This record gives sequence, structure tokens and C-alpha cells, in this order.
Amino acid sequence: MAESRHSKVETVKKKVASLEEGATSSLMAADLAGCAPSSIPGPPHADNRDALDWSAHGLVAYGCHDVVVVFEPNACEIVQTLDCAGARVTRVSWAPRETSAALARAVRRADLIVGDTRGCVSLWDVSRGAAVAQCSPPAGAERERGVLGLAWHPAVPRGALALHAGGSLVLWSLADGEPRRLWVFVDSAAPVRSLPSFAPSDPTTAIVVAAGGWVLRLSGAAGAAPPTVKPSDRFRVVDPAAPAATSGDGSARGAIVGCTFCEMLEHAPIVLLLTPRELLAVDLAARGAVGSCALDKRAAPFAQLLVPPAGAHAPSLVLCLHVDGALSAYSMAISRAPGADADTDAPSAAAPPAACLLYTSDAADEE
Repeated sequence: MAESRHSKVETVKKKVASLEEGATSSLMAADLAGCAPSSIPGPPHADNRDALDWSAHGLVAYGCHDVVVVFEPNACEIVQTLDCAGARVTRVSWAPRETSAALARAVRRADLIVGDTRGCVSLWDVSRGAAVAQCSPPAGAERERGVLGLAWHPAVPRGALALHAGGSLVLWSLADGEPRRLWVFVDSAAPVRSLPSFAPSDPTTAIVVAAGGWVLRLSGAAGAAPPTVKPSDRFRVVDPAAPAATSGDGSARGAIVGCTFCEMLEHAPIVLLLTPRELLAVDLAARGAVGSCALDKRAAPFAQLLVPPAGAHAPSLVLCLHVDGALSAYSMAISRAPGADADTDAPSAAAPPAACLLYTSDAADEE
């Protein structure tokens, strides 16, 4: 009887979530109904290849030279264009979806951050087609270098993270449309090459990939001061000579092309690292691999690591994009270490952290 009641409650929750999502899309469509795109987009430039983002409201934004095109895929219609005259668009990122009363405001505002080849980050109100704020790049040589990565900070309200080509990581506060630079992180030994991946249980802790195969664990990444890296939070995945060596297909061996915290193991500091030919599960505390899955020699090298967003229905699923456009799916399973409690996935205090095993799913094998 209790199970039946629980099942009914879950059904009601899913219906409410579905109705909320439908209302959100309707609000977004109503807000953009009166928009008149001011540009006719053509073929994108090579600098626009990574300027693409799909919002939680169903709209797609992509870069086309110095214009951002907002596209409604269901109606196959361009609903808005944003003219970023002066520099080609390199990155776009929709504001994260919010809940309750803040949800309606987020939908009606339809915020989008845009990075360009000048290194500038701008905040746009898509509904009005107007730039709300613009952040200048860091002083010095960075001014002539574009934005290589752009994302919203999960723990800083209206906080935007920008990765610049020179290896600097900048956190901007865009609250109330008044841009304010909170900090700039630069590692002199190894320039940063990726946006941070934040720990699910502690958004002040993050990992980044740096040049030469280095992985850095950042502490205090949500404060007003730049994050710090302890000597014990810095390790190298490959031999110093490995990045220069190449495999038979021309891909660099050992270069890290993706990293993320393992959301299944919030109790253990385990991250997933993707190299051109291998997917690794690494225990940061032990500084060693606890699981791996090598790519078949006949397959094209990996290019990007894709993971479901927080709260997704399949948090154990990991997608790996290949350089030839193919997609491989892997699922994760927890292997309890000796001494772990049989009723929980968390290891006991005396046991080492649980291991994460990776294996190709049946769907990927059929592909």
C-alpha cells in the first residue's frame, strides 16, 4: 500500500514538472514573439565552431561571424539576432534555469553571455536584443586573445567564468547589470586549458586541466579572492615527453581533452579524465587511477567529454565525442572496496575510496 502511495506521489511530481516546463516554454515564446531579427545569418566562421548552446527553455543560440543567432528548433525559425559588431563570437552560454518565483524572471529576461575574439564577455537580454553589460578582458597581452571557454558559476549568483587563450581564468559578477571582476587565476607553471569542473558536494572546489597534462585542484573558487592550489593538489597524468609523442592516427598521446567530477561518488574525490584514447577514473586523494576504459585501435580518437547536468535522470551515463563525429556511451558502476558497508555506497573510514568502473553500454556496442 505504501509503495502504491509513493508511486502516485512520484507520478504527480513528474506531471507538475512537465507542466512547469511547458509553462516555461510558453513564457519564453511569448516574450520573443515581438522580436524582429536584424541580421540574415550566413555560413559561420571557423572561430564560431564552439559558439553553440541549447537553453533549458528550448532555444538554441549560435555564433555566426560577429552575430549571435537565436533559433527556435521546433518551429525552425530564427527569433532573434544579437549584433556583436567588432569581433567574432567564440562562445555563448545561456543563464542557468532557476526555480519558483525566480523562474519567471529568468525566463522573461532570457540572459545570455557571449565571448568574442577580443577577449570581451558581454551579457545580453535576448528578449530586448540589447547588451546589458560588457566586461573588458584582463590587462596586458590577454586583450588581443579570445575567449576559449565561458560558463556560469554554480555557487556565485550571476557569476560568469571566462577562460582566455593565454591561460587565465576570470570570474565576473554580473549582478544588476554592473560587471565586476572578482578574481583572475593564472598558474605560471602550467597555463589553464579548460573551464573548471566543480565538485557536486562542494562548489567551492574545482578541477582544471593545464598545459602539459597537469590537473589542478582549486580551493576557494567561489570567494572574492583567487582560488589557491596546494602542492598536493597538483599532479601530472602523463610523462613529460608524452604530449610530444603521437600515436599512429596522429593524435597526441596523454593529452587531456576533458575532465569532470564523478557525480555518483560525492563522498570520494574521484574525477573522470578523458585522453584521446582512454577514459580514466582518478582518485585525487590517492593520486592514482581506480578505473579505466581504453579505446579500440580502430576507433577515431576522443575529442570531448559530455556528462549529464546535475539532477539528470541518468547521472551514471557518460558520452564521449570522437573527432569523426561518432558518439560512444559509457555507464559507471561503483565497486565497493574491502571493508565498505554493504548497505551503502560510501566506504568506511578504514577502507580506501570506492572505485569507479567504466564499461561500454550495449547501445554503444551496437553502434
